[in-house]
Amino acid sequence: TMITLALYLLSLLGIAVLGLFLYAKRLNKSATYFSAMSFFIAGWLALQLLAIQLPSSAYTLTIAGLIVYSFIAPLFLKFAAEFTNTQYKHLLSRVALTALMIQLIISVLPGTIQEAVIIDNSITIKTNFAYDIQSYLSVVLVFSALAIVVKNFKHFDQAKRNSTFNLVVGISTAVIGNVLSGLIFADVASIQFIGPFSVFLMLALVSHSIVRHKLFDIRAIVARSVAYALILVLLGGIYGLVIFQVIPMLFNTEQRGTGELLFLIVAALFMAFTFQPLRRRFDTITNRLFYRDAYNSEEVLNAIGQLLASSIELENIATKTIHIIKENLKVQSASFLVLNKSEFDLLHEIGDLKREINLGTLAKVKQQILFSDESSHTSLGGELREDGIYAFVRLRTKKNLVGYLLLGQKNSGNIFNSQDARFLGLAANELAIGLENAIQFEEIRQFNFTLQEKIKAATAELRDKNKKLHELDKAKDDFISMASHQLRTPLTTVKGYLSMVMEGDMGKVNKEQKRVLGLSYASAQNMVFLITDLLNVSRLNTGKFVIEPNEFDLVEAIQLIVDQLARNAEIKELDLSFKHSMKSLPVYLDEGKLRQVIMNFTDNAIYYTPVGGKIEVSLEKSGESIEFKVKDNGIGVPKAEQHKLFQKFYRAENAKQTRPDGTGLGIFMAKKVVAVQGGAIIFDSVEGKGSTFGFSFPLKAIESKANKSK
Repeated sequence: TMITLALYLLSLLGIAVLGLFLYAKRLNKSATYFSAMSFFIAGWLALQLLAIQLPSSAYTLTIAGLIVYSFIAPLFLKFAAEFTNTQYKHLLSRVALTALMIQLIISVLPGTIQEAVIIDNSITIKTNFAYDIQSYLSVVLVFSALAIVVKNFKHFDQAKRNSTFNLVVGISTAVIGNVLSGLIFADVASIQFIGPFSVFLMLALVSHSIVRHKLFDIRAIVARSVAYALILVLLGGIYGLVIFQVIPMLFNTEQRGTGELLFLIVAALFMAFTFQPLRRRFDTITNRLFYRDAYNSEEVLNAIGQLLASSIELENIATKTIHIIKENLKVQSASFLVLNKSEFDLLHEIGDLKREINLGTLAKVKQQILFSDESSHTSLGGELREDGIYAFVRLRTKKNLVGYLLLGQKNSGNIFNSQDARFLGLAANELAIGLENAIQFEEIRQFNFTLQEKIKAATAELRDKNKKLHELDKAKDDFISMASHQLRTPLTTVKGYLSMVMEGDMGKVNKEQKRVLGLSYASAQNMVFLITDLLNVSRLNTGKFVIEPNEFDLVEAIQLIVDQLARNAEIKELDLSFKHSMKSLPVYLDEGKLRQVIMNFTDNAIYYTPVGGKIEVSLEKSGESIEFKVKDNGIGVPKAEQHKLFQKFYRAENAKQTRPDGTGLGIFMAKKVVAVQGGAIIFDSVEGKGSTFGFSFPLKAIESKANKSK
């Protein structure tokens, strides 16, 4: 019938044009295989159409059509393997090649098609079992390819899902239609129109996917087609003008000569040399027309990468990224929604997209990338689009949802395409990591600011407390200074009267009375030493501690102190001696304070040496220095506590047990007095065996001061 012929013709032309478009584009391997499949479908339809028009050659043309038909199913299997990028591509290639060889052999076997008859503009054929094998093999290949596509359906983005759905339905329809008309009911002429009709339906569905869902990116095909058409029209018009207008004007058309031939050759060469410049020019024009939204994804990703590498501030990253995206994707508006550790807790919103939709609605979107025009048939897609959100991108790292990138409509009004999906997918990963780093930096900076404020407040509080402590310390020093001065006068009186009684000025004193009075005198002397130490410490703290050097004989000063403390040593039955190799040693030092040091070291040795012990006081020259030492065989100082010994108020544990009433100020002041006059402390001790305390002064420095005073 005329309907069948019309369907054959429309299907033939449509599938051939589609194949030509895809071949011209050469997008990728999947498009190339689909293009080849389209050519073979067109060839198969053309041979069937010729067989209908040439009944006498129907048998031969039907066999030729069967040969061409053998290529369709293997090519579709190859297309499915590339389209889904399955890991079994190489295996499927071998399967497709094997199936093709089998079908070709079956096609040329004698008897596969026994007869081909044209009835009512339809082909009715008689076949044997080999034809059935080929047909069933084609069906198995096609449905295997469809199964591969369906299996990978969940891994596609929304645009590819929509286009794949139409593709699967279209191919399935074509296969079922041709199985019914060419295999099951091959001898029924009345339903033979189903074959071309199913191919036409497949063509319609695939074309819809190309136009509506960007399958194979039809813009590129149309742009190149328009460019080549314009070139052909222009060159054809020029060449026609040359032949029909210019040549008759220049040459005698009745006698074609060498000049006319040369002119035509020159014109042809001119057009040949101008073809490439014209093609580039028309490509530029058509690119501007069809690719107003075009951009280089790699360059944009590099720009974003450089931004993320050069900045860590959240506001700066978001603002500049929005500028890059708006400039290249040419969208009207864009915004970043940065979340605060929860998809319902907004930390920052940066951008110019006027959002009214709430975070709860956005949290329902589970895809990484969603284009609202592709899901406008769903309630969620409709909500996004009504709110001006045409592209939605989830920014998620491996562990956290960082936020969302929302894009408005494109300036051109075009929908987002597969290139946009690929670009946003790659950019989303970089932006998620970059924004997460920026958020962490912001948290650290905020923590530092808070910490600085707390430190400032704590410092002010400490400063205030320190001021109060200084005031209390000053009050303490004032009290000690006042109390010490008040105590020294009565102690001097007590010492004087005790000395008079012990000397017999108040009458004869027996031995026991003298011993008791001696103990009292020693206690009073210790009290004087303590008061002196307290006064010196107070003077140190108030800055009133002054060294007043004068010339005196150090040998004589030491001898007097040893003699003064000899009575205390006798009471404890200690052997106290003073050894020196010089008769006198004039020095220029603070006599009073140095006497206090000598007194303190010697008195401590007496206190911390058990009954029957030995104390040796010595003064010797050692090289260019003089050394004063007090050596005893007393309790000693534990090694673990020796490094703390010269601190103010510090006393070793064994010293506290031996003499609970000590203060630890004596040796503290001794070190200060010696150090401030240029000397050094001598100390050595072994617990349980005794200690050595003393000081040394450079002899040259002391003598020079003495000579100077003279």
